[in-house]
Amino acid sequence: MVIEVADTGVGMTDAVRLRSLEPFFTTKGEEGTGLGLAVVHGVVQRHNGTVDIRSEVGQGSTFIMKFPIADGQNTEIKGDDPVEEQVAARKRILLVDDGEAPLRITDEMLREVGHDVVAVRSGIEALERFPTGEFDVVITDRAMPGMNGDDVAAAVKKADPDMPVIMLTGFGAMMEFSGEQPESVDLIVSKPFTMAELVEALSKVDPGAAHAE
Repeated sequence: MVIEVADTGVGMTDAVRLRSLEPFFTTKGEEGTGLGLAVVHGVVQRHNGTVDIRSEVGQGSTFIMKFPIADGQNTEIKGDDPVEEQVAARKRILLVDDGEAPLRITDEMLREVGHDVVAVRSGIEALERFPTGEFDVVITDRAMPGMNGDDVAAAVKKADPDMPVIMLTGFGAMMEFSGEQPESVDLIVSKPFTMAELVEALSKVDPGAAHAE
C-alpha cells in the first residue's frame, strides 16, 4: 500500500531533506522542535513501512509512505528490522532529560515500540523515582543542570550495580572516538538518533531476567 501526501510549500534543499526525519532536527530555530516528521517516521517504521521524500525548493514536497499488505489471513509480518524484534521485549524504563522536546520525543519513541516509560526532567527527580519503581533500564541525558548524566549513572550503579544505563548525548561520536565513557555507563547513544538506533541500544544492554517483569 502506498500513501502520498504533498504540499505546495517552500520545499527543501537536498541537505535538509536528507536530515528531515532525524529527531530534533529543525530549520525553524527556537520555534521548532523537530518532532513532527520524526514521530511520523517512527509510526511508519513500527508498521514495517518506509518513508521517501521528494522535494524541490520553491515547488513543495511529496512524502511517500509504503506499507506491506497483509494476505487477509491475519498473518503477522516478520522482518529483520530491530524495531520489530524489540516489540515483544517490553521493559520498564526510567528516562531522564532536562529538555522538554527531547524528553517527549524519546518517550514517544519508546512507548511506540511497547515499553513502559517513566519520564523525568532532572537527575534529582530520577533518583527520587528510581527506588520506587522496578526498572529494567535507565536512559539519561548527559548535560543537565544540577545533576548531570554522569552523576545519575553513578548513583544508579551504586544502588543497583546490575542496572543497565544508557547515556544520550550530542557529543556521543566525539566520546566514542576519544574513548571517553563514564565508568557507570554501559552504552552511549549519539543525539540525534533514530528509533532503530535507540531500540538497538536497548537490545545491547539486555538487563536479563533479574529485572524482567
